[in-house]
Amino acid sequence: MNKLVDIHVSIGKKGLLLFLLHCYWLLFTLFGLVLFGLLPATNAVYELCNDEKYQEANAIKLFQSFAKSFRKNFWRMNRLGLFILPLAALFSIDLMLMRHYVFTEADTTVYLLIQLLIVISLLFLANLFWFFQHERAWKPMLKKSLILMLGKPGLTGQIFVLMVGISCCYYLLPGLFFVFGVTPLVYFQLNLFKQKDAYVFLPEKKHTTV
Repeated sequence: MNKLVDIHVSIGKKGLLLFLLHCYWLLFTLFGLVLFGLLPATNAVYELCNDEKYQEANAIKLFQSFAKSFRKNFWRMNRLGLFILPLAALFSIDLMLMRHYVFTEADTTVYLLIQLLIVISLLFLANLFWFFQHERAWKPMLKKSLILMLGKPGLTGQIFVLMVGISCCYYLLPGLFFVFGVTPLVYFQLNLFKQKDAYVFLPEKKHTTV
């Protein structure tokens, strides 16, 4: 009975953590006028989910840490945005095509290739946010993100399934998106990385970080 209570308490704490992080993500994204706030706010979610000392933090301490991460990485994350912008444009065009274009059989192959490219881009970006926490130089960050995606296909497949699963949950229960947003994806992705030894791709001094 006590074990069951502990499980419920643990789930409640994690749910509260993800809810608070989502609220702060929304607040700081809007603070950065969306375009300039989105990436620094998303990175702050990664940083706080990746550090276990924040798992038990209260709302005020969590907010202060979120704000600190947002300020610290604001300009660096927006420089990264120059790289991500073409991918975002491709994703937006794809959504427009899905809504307004009637595909013929001849278009199917091209459309599927676009879908595949978007999936690969999303998986690459998920790795990129991970390495941003540990690498300072851009070249190793981009290189290791690609190597991790290709070098651990099992892990990449699990992250893809995670993305699809969370997307399906939000599709079936859209209200959940307004409660948790991107935070469940970040939280479970980081846990997968820890379980599957993604740390071997980090700089030597970071291998033992949990």
